[in-house]
Amino acid sequence: SADANGDCRPDECEEKRFADAITPAPGEGRTWANAGGDLGEILFVSSLKCSNSSQVWVAGGNYKPGSGVTYRSSSFPLRSGLSIYGGFRGKSRPGGGETSLAQRTLGVWTSTLDGNIGNAADATDNAYSVVTGIDLAPNARLDGFTITGGYSDFSGAGAFFRNASPTIANCTFTTNRAGYGGGLLADTDSNVLIQNSVFQNNTSTGGGGAISAYSDSLITVENSILSHNQAAWGGAIASDASSITVKTSRISRNTATTYNGGGID
Repeated sequence: SADANGDCRPDECEEKRFADAITPAPGEGRTWANAGGDLGEILFVSSLKCSNSSQVWVAGGNYKPGSGVTYRSSSFPLRSGLSIYGGFRGKSRPGGGETSLAQRTLGVWTSTLDGNIGNAADATDNAYSVVTGIDLAPNARLDGFTITGGYSDFSGAGAFFRNASPTIANCTFTTNRAGYGGGLLADTDSNVLIQNSVFQNNTSTGGGGAISAYSDSLITVENSILSHNQAAWGGAIASDASSITVKTSRISRNTATTYNGGGID
């Protein structure tokens, strides 16, 4: 049998799961009609070894990690072979119930992954990393989301990757704060592809307000915007023993508060 996305599941066995924040009660998530309101639960089910899920479609709305539990270590984990797409109307809105990715209207129905899991007025109790990926193959994908509200004294408040090679596309990282890599950090032999995305108003107390790469990692940024980010060094981008390639992108109005590299260090 064919296996187009290389996830070790025959194409004819693969299925989608659906999430919609307007859904008032948990659903199985097998169709828009019973889409689950808890994206964390949908991703957990989709990541079970017995799961045949290859895609998760997420309607516009606000989603918080942890399934209602306010542990700061809660996150939305990516999985090899699983593509997670946001920006759908979903079934709960007129004209919704999309049946193809081409029916998405990005920028209209915003699917937000929000790390503000505690006191809404206190960022210091937010999730450490909103999105995480450990040991990911290149067939993991996050596409069409706003990622916000991560807060950490360590690494990667918006997204943290270790030994991971996902594609991040059509996403906006905003108002995340970390010690290193406020928006996104790739660590330990990661190879992250970022396409058509925006990093704005992210902060690092160390290096890389928007993006950081460490420990033999590679980040490629294509057709993206990095603006109004701030860090002690590398206001937008910082790299240590790693490589970051930027193509056809705009880096502007970023600030290094202590050392060099308002844009890149």
